[in-house]
Amino acid sequence: FFVGLPGASLDCACKRADEWRSEFEKLHINYGDQLVGATFSAGAAEFPVHGETVEEILSAVDRALYAAKTAGRNCVRTA
Repeated sequence: FFVGLPGASLDCACKRADEWRSEFEKLHINYGDQLVGATFSAGAAEFPVHGETVEEILSAVDRALYAAKTAGRNCVRTA
């Protein structure tokens, strides 16, 4: 999914995404007799530095997301 943070710098957006990632990692639910948890990776980009159209920004974010996954997951990467 996409989260837009109008007016936020790239650094601020990355810090916020990393806070969300860290808190999400702490959540666990009981499923039957198991305790289940999950993590997520995120990519971040800044307008107009990484693109001037919605398509360019989303493409930059997508590349950053896949860089996070390649880096071992459960992290945030920038375009």
